[in-house]
Amino acid sequence: MKNKSATEKMAEAWGKVAEQEQPQEPKQANDSKSAKNNITFSFLLQIEVVEQMREIEAIKRKTDFHYTVSDVVREGIDIMRKKYKNLPVRPEGLLPTRRGKHSNSTKKDKVFTSCRISEQDREFIYDFMFSKNINQDGEFINANFTKDDFMETLLKDFKSNLKM
Repeated sequence: MKNKSATEKMAEAWGKVAEQEQPQEPKQANDSKSAKNNITFSFLLQIEVVEQMREIEAIKRKTDFHYTVSDVVREGIDIMRKKYKNLPVRPEGLLPTRRGKHSNSTKKDKVFTSCRISEQDREFIYDFMFSKNINQDGEFINANFTKDDFMETLLKDFKSNLKM
């Protein structure tokens, strides 16, 4: 019987390890964190709002290491969906935002940021903003409710449901 070299023993050991490893199943396509249906959604927010989002992220990371600011936004939208169930239907193709990085807000110290959300979440944001910019008769009254305002509402609702 021939003695095996150290290299042969090592190769044999690695081969046994590779045989024991099971391939991981890919994540389901309907997973809410799946990148397939996720889009990048941009915000121009007050620094304080971004700091609040990061604080929530830090709290949540204590129990979920992979929790991100995008998760804060997605979870906040889920909370808002439960609270604001009867939003008015926004006319097809109407986006209640203005193009560019400017808002009509007088708030200072803003930063540009983005998150990954589903297309349904984006539509909820637009529907919510639309609901804040119309009167009870469904007539468009102003465009003063911005993404910044939406995020402030989201954080308020999120914090009211946050269990520390």
